[in-house]
Amino acid sequence: MERLIVTAFLDDIITSIDKREPNYVLASVMDDDGVPIKGLRILNFKVDPIIFGTGGSRVNVTDVTAADLPGFYHINVTPVRKDSWKEGVYLFAVAVMNETAKGQTLTTIKMG
Repeated sequence: MERLIVTAFLDDIITSIDKREPNYVLASVMDDDGVPIKGLRILNFKVDPIIFGTGGSRVNVTDVTAADLPGFYHINVTPVRKDSWKEGVYLFAVAVMNETAKGQTLTTIKMG
């Protein structure tokens, strides 16, 4: 299996503490030669908050949208069930896989 080069950045520009709006994970996905990977969908991405603030929760990937530039994606994540975002530091693992390759990275955000 080949390797994907994944870089991710997380920002809370559309949500806040005690709300459920999605946070955006912005991701860049390339192959070993630096060629952007196009056509990825929601099933190609897994996002897991390995560490989260007190009272925080796991998340669901609710939407993936390709950006205008090839290989860039907006990944929306929301807290599971009826949970909301809590104050604190979140450390997210981001994994990407397609039929022939896999890759992963870490990203962090401080809520509040």
